[in-house]
Amino acid sequence: MFFTVLLFTNCETQYKTIVVEILTGKEVENDGYIYSDDSILKLGNKKYSLRSKAIYDLAGNIQQLEVYKPEGKLSYSRDELLEDRKILDYYRLPFLQKMSYSKGKLSNKNEKITVIPIENYLIDKDDNVVRFYKLK
Repeated sequence: MFFTVLLFTNCETQYKTIVVEILTGKEVENDGYIYSDDSILKLGNKKYSLRSKAIYDLAGNIQQLEVYKPEGKLSYSRDELLEDRKILDYYRLPFLQKMSYSKGKLSNKNEKITVIPIENYLIDKDDNVVRFYKLK
């Protein structure tokens, strides 16, 4: 009986949808500005200039933050983010996220976000900032 319960629990875990990256950016409206290849995300027929990329482990803990600046990409480790959490607040990114995806909405304890799936991302536009959620 223990084996059956363990097998059933393991199957449920395999189907859980987990957010592993949250990116922020803006849609590129003209090609007059020179962007670095690292900061451009192409989805469908649109290009986006990335501002940040937060990488999470499977438990939802942030592991790394990449910030895209004209001078190049800055990377912050988990330890650096623990020392200065205001960096995450500035980009409106959670230190720990427990988002789940179902029926066109991302949800956590406090809110539900309507998203549009495009390629490998779920997209949410808010206040001129686009958020991209990558699932695993």
